[in-house]
This record gives sequence, C-alpha cells and structure tokens, in this order.
Amino acid sequence: MGSIKAHTLRNGKRFDAISKFYRVMSGEGPGENYWKEDFLVEMETVLIETPPLRQVALSYVDKHGDVARIYLNPMLEFESLNRVVFTVAHEFAHISLKHHRGEGTIGCTAPDTEHKDMPHEKEADELAGKWGFKRPKGNSWIDKTILAYARGLKAERTKRQFISAMEMTL
Repeated sequence: MGSIKAHTLRNGKRFDAISKFYRVMSGEGPGENYWKEDFLVEMETVLIETPPLRQVALSYVDKHGDVARIYLNPMLEFESLNRVVFTVAHEFAHISLKHHRGEGTIGCTAPDTEHKDMPHEKEADELAGKWGFKRPKGNSWIDKTILAYARGLKAERTKRQFISAMEMTL
C-alpha cells in the first residue's frame, strides 16, 4: 500500500480499517464475491492521508486530476473499529461512483439538509452496504462531542451558528 510507504497512514484503527476493507474486497472472509475483486483491479490510484479536525473523511481528485485521495481524520482513532471500517468503505464507494470527479448524484440540496442525508452520501452508503459494510447506528464519537459542546453554549444565536457551521442539527 503506497500510503503506508509514504507515511501518510500509520498503525491504528485507520490502518486496521483499510486492511479489513482490502481483505473483504479481495474475497477473504464471509460473503465472497468476485465482482468485489473487479473493483480493486479497476480502481484508480488512491492516496490515503489525514485531514484537519472535524473533516471526518473526504474523497477528491488532486489538482492534476490523476490521483484520487481519501482523507481519514486522526479523531477516527476514538471511534469503534466498525465505524472506521464503514467510513473507509464509504469513501471508496465515493471513488467507485466517481463522486470525487463531480459525477453521479452530486448536486444541489436544500440548505438545511444534513450532510449524511445528501443524495451522493446516501448513494455511497448504499454501495458500501452492497459490499457488506453497514453504517453503524447512532452518532459517532465526533458528533456526540460536537453536540455536547453546542448544547453547552449559552447564546442561542451562537449555538445556531456553530451547529450550522458543523452542518448538523440539534
């Protein structure tokens, strides 16, 4: 894995999740499907890096357009391995669906739509589910932490601005 050689991904849950995703997609373990192997063979080059805080994960093409990138936040180390594995699968689904290149269901949504409810996010969830990776129930550790902070804010206007900036609802 090039991301390990480039030192953009180190041991921990993010590394374990990438490894598990690869094992499942290459046919190891339950639910062997040869079409999963085709995904790995046909997939473009992907560089895995770490984004800034609160940006849980993101897939996009670099400025030259030749390398897809997946960013995995260091805060994912506080999540369950199951949630991290799902996040990895979800981001690879975006790449498979060409969302990082502006294709698929990416488009305008209502301004108050939560990120996870946007069409391209649901589409990536569905593909990850088809591969055998289900979205864990409940809020992530990161979301719980942000919501707890927001609830503690005294001024309602500040609270609304903060929650809006985090693309969440109370």
